[in-house]
Amino acid sequence: MPEGYLVGKVLSVEDGKLKVCSIDIGGESPITVVTNASNIAERTVGKLVCVATVGSEVDGVKVTRRAVGGTTSEGMLCDSPMLGWSG
Repeated sequence: MPEGYLVGKVLSVEDGKLKVCSIDIGGESPITVVTNASNIAERTVGKLVCVATVGSEVDGVKVTRRAVGGTTSEGMLCDSPMLGWSG
């Protein structure tokens, strides 16, 4: 896995057009990630996800802490194609 990418456990999901997720990536406290991914929902709680953390790069773009829909997002959830996986 590329540098700055971690496996995290989804602790909670606030469902809506934008999903606000609490993710445990092994730090002192969980991080908040805001996403519009259609496969993220309440049923995702307890599942493991790949998280690109602040400072890492996804498709040549640096991940930064930023406000998304009024909530600060501290990373980005990654799907298989973002990781270069196919099949």
